[in-house]
Amino acid sequence: MNAGDILRRSAKRYPNKIALVFEDSRFSFKEFNCRVNKLANALLKLGMDKGDRIAILAENCNQCVEAFYAAVKIGMVMAPINPHLSSQEIHHLITNAEATVVIVADRYKEFVQSLWPQLPSVRGVIIIGSPWKEMKGYEEFISASSPEEPRDIAITESDLFCLVLTAGTTGIPKQVMRTYRAVIADLFNVLLALHISTEDIGLLASPPYWASFLTWFTAPFFYMGASVVVTTGLNLKSVLELIDKEKVTTTVLPSSFIGAAVAYPELDKYDLSSLRIVGLTGGTLQPEIMKKAVEKIGRIFMVMYSTSEVTNITYLSPKEMMFEGLPDEVRRLRSCGRDAAPLNVDVRIVDDEGRNIAPGEVGEVIARGDHMMSGYLNMPEVTNEVLKGGYFHTGDLATIDEQGYIYLLDRKKDAIVSDGKAIASSDVEGVIYSHPSVLEAAVIGVPHAELGQTVMAVVVLKEGKKTTAEQIIELCAHNLPSYVVPQSVEFTDKLPRNVVGKVQKHVLRQKYSAEAK
Repeated sequence: MNAGDILRRSAKRYPNKIALVFEDSRFSFKEFNCRVNKLANALLKLGMDKGDRIAILAENCNQCVEAFYAAVKIGMVMAPINPHLSSQEIHHLITNAEATVVIVADRYKEFVQSLWPQLPSVRGVIIIGSPWKEMKGYEEFISASSPEEPRDIAITESDLFCLVLTAGTTGIPKQVMRTYRAVIADLFNVLLALHISTEDIGLLASPPYWASFLTWFTAPFFYMGASVVVTTGLNLKSVLELIDKEKVTTTVLPSSFIGAAVAYPELDKYDLSSLRIVGLTGGTLQPEIMKKAVEKIGRIFMVMYSTSEVTNITYLSPKEMMFEGLPDEVRRLRSCGRDAAPLNVDVRIVDDEGRNIAPGEVGEVIARGDHMMSGYLNMPEVTNEVLKGGYFHTGDLATIDEQGYIYLLDRKKDAIVSDGKAIASSDVEGVIYSHPSVLEAAVIGVPHAELGQTVMAVVVLKEGKKTTAEQIIELCAHNLPSYVVPQSVEFTDKLPRNVVGKVQKHVLRQKYSAEAK
């Protein structure tokens, strides 16, 4: 089986069951499969062939999902683009992918029109909206095409399936090459982790350029004949309304979203009792916030550790989250799961020589599996650097306990070294989060002439709450060794985050390091 068989299979098994919901549209599996076939056949008429690339510049919509499944049926390669990037970055990504066709949301059509003369590989642009100038309207484009299955095109598991984007924390996002083999392996990993059944209703909140758009959601849900509800973005009120209205059972959201939901004063207005499991990405929640989330919403949260390059590395299940008990059991709330989670992935924590570290030591997380990327597009040197010895080197520093639970500490590039001593920012952040006025905190190292770096805390306060830098520092001094205590505290309205909700500490370092100098 390849990814192109998933929708075809479910359209035969569950023709009248709802496959996808978007805004006021509801499509059965038969209807949705027909729309996908019409798009696939229209692309073939346009002269597209196996291996050609489709760039897509849009927020979530049913057409985005249709494009992914049309591509897999005819062997094209999806290259989703983050529309919030700069024009230079978007131009680079479309050009780097050598896209032959671009599917664009109506709101970005003028922008793409301005870029078109600089995109020599692009032969056509399709607007999710009405035709405009040389651009075809999506519905008109597919209307005259056959709803029958497109002609058979031989696809092997080693063929390229899509180019998903990295978070771009250090520059232009890289395009991660994922094969059909990787997608199918990911599908079964998600089924193992989330236990999806035919009766589930999933909420798809991740944008098309995330790896989770297909492999974490539509593929395993459609494979099981479950329904998917698509939301255009991560607006808190809209997501809560959809969960209530559509009786959503399963979703994957950034950890920061749950933190905001717990603090939302109108949370109790929404019936969230249908939720069975919620995967959390972008880092672990502080124990205090997780406890509140469980109290208000239920014991349904699963911490999922993944990257664009190796999705589904580990997870911490709801049953493993202990708020009371032995210290080692309670401590697991800060972990991202075990190195032996029931996934088809091999995870290790290693030192600089590639040897497994002992419990309590600090090393880098490396992982491998059939769902691992085959490399970064047109970046062989960077690919070779991160894919050493058959493992993907994540760049994440972590420690591990006797039971195999992994505790992420920092990105290697974010590590703080003051006066020769290594400092884990997560330890400091954990203490700061215990302050009743603190909503969010990020700890970074800033330059110091004598010590190399000193610790700085950047703090967001809860609405209506107050505290001082001195009080934050005093709290840390009571709970941490002296060399770990922040030397300075800055208050801000919000922390910069990437598309998966992770705090962009390099942005904070750039800002505050310049001030420190």
